[in-house]
Amino acid sequence: LLFGVPAVRGILFFILRNTLDHCSQHAQMRTRDAMYRHLQKLDQSFYNRTPTGTIMSYITGDLDMVRFFLNWSGFTTIEQLLIFTIGGTYLFFLNWRLALATLVVVPVLFIIGRKLEHHMSYMWRNIRRQLELLNSVVQENISGNRVTRAFVRSAYEIERFEKENLDYANLNKEIAGVRAKYVPVMDGLASFMAVPVILLGGYLTIEGHMQLGELVTFYSLLFVLSNPTRMLGWLIDEIKHFS
Repeated sequence: LLFGVPAVRGILFFILRNTLDHCSQHAQMRTRDAMYRHLQKLDQSFYNRTPTGTIMSYITGDLDMVRFFLNWSGFTTIEQLLIFTIGGTYLFFLNWRLALATLVVVPVLFIIGRKLEHHMSYMWRNIRRQLELLNSVVQENISGNRVTRAFVRSAYEIERFEKENLDYANLNKEIAGVRAKYVPVMDGLASFMAVPVILLGGYLTIEGHMQLGELVTFYSLLFVLSNPTRMLGWLIDEIKHFS
């Protein structure tokens, strides 16, 4: 059992990851084919008002996000929800007092999560729009390279690209600052779940309302609540990135 269980778990995990990667690649390919067929049916007015760089962003970068979401973020979200729900239900059956004590941080986590979701939603939207502008500038310069050189506009185009590139970098730095502000707080609150368990569990053990072994068992299984909660900030960030 000492070697067999980890070996079987590793094999099953390997099969799962390969299956998810295969499915996500297939979904990306099918979606890209569907988008390309749809683009062939659009009239000229769409291409007149939509820069080529924006269209290229849709069928390259955006579809890569879909693949990554299916391959990692979506699976991880479902996995952590199941662990939290099933594990939390078992902990309630094990000792409902201690299970309730661990939930004192949930309202605070909910408020912080909503604030993080609000910030990430519009910030990732701005980053995607800025990337579309950057791609459009690059596409226009590549397709019009001879015209740019003929009219000696290289310096202007370089300055234009550097401006869009700097704006894109600043937006990513801004979202990194928001991530650094919220995610460590949510991680710390998840770790704080152990504090009320130790305090209340110690009191109940001293008073004879529960056995020491029951407290040790509950504490050892607390990860089924703390780990999904600890990943909440990252999952919100990833979901808003791909939504």
